[in-house]
Amino acid sequence: MSMSPRRIEAAMSEAMQRIAMVDDADDRARLEALAAGDADIFNVLDRLAENAIADKLLAELADGRADRLAERSERARDIIRRILEVLDLPSIERPTYTATMAEGPKSVVVQNEGAVPDHYIRHAPNKPEILRALKRGEDVPGCTMNNGAPVLRLLTR
Repeated sequence: MSMSPRRIEAAMSEAMQRIAMVDDADDRARLEALAAGDADIFNVLDRLAENAIADKLLAELADGRADRLAERSERARDIIRRILEVLDLPSIERPTYTATMAEGPKSVVVQNEGAVPDHYIRHAPNKPEILRALKRGEDVPGCTMNNGAPVLRLLTR
């Protein structure tokens, strides 16, 4: 891929301006280090893409681990709650924690939806259905379709 030096310089300048606008000092320092001393915009792009892909994978792994930890915590809390119920203990004080049974938050059980007054009913447009209709070319009064912001796709090999 051949590109004029002027376009490459403009791209580097734009990249450096974007990096300078990053609020987080650690992120800005990491990005500046990636781009430092390299006038080849394609090398900078490669390093940025590699880092973006690696960071995304790490975030996915961390999310998965966080989900597993949350599930494990909920299972342990459920067992503790059941044990306290069986022992008929409203509270227990231990060296590293105090466990107390408390009433859960109040919630609503709708027994007959048709009997609920209208001012308690939410009415909102069904956006996925409206989008499908607009894509089929149908006219939906009060609605239009817009183009979303451009999305960068990084495919790995």
